[in-house]
Amino acid sequence: MFVKSAIAALAAVALVSVAHAAPAGDQVSVKVSMSGLDMKSESGAKVLLQRIQTGSKQACGDRPDMLALDQHATYEACVKSTIDRTVGSLDNPLVTSLNGGPAPKDTTLASAGR
Repeated sequence: MFVKSAIAALAAVALVSVAHAAPAGDQVSVKVSMSGLDMKSESGAKVLLQRIQTGSKQACGDRPDMLALDQHATYEACVKSTIDRTVGSLDNPLVTSLNGGPAPKDTTLASAGR
């Protein structure tokens, strides 16, 4: 699972159609590095999620003015869907949980008292 996560994150994980910033059908790719992160720790997962969020904002283009409601809504939808798809591709329960998905299942085994 870790190898799959590392490969997914290192290989341009954020591919999106950017409707408000580019002609329809154009794809934007942003690399998100997992370098130096312990993906089994909450702190490593938080840093990766922050990197994914930053990369998603870059991929979706410049944030439009708040007063341009339709453009702003399109931008926010682009960022959210990019983050969600990228996190989903990682198959990492900690990152998924931090992104608002289901919490990771506790894999701690309880020992029976003797």
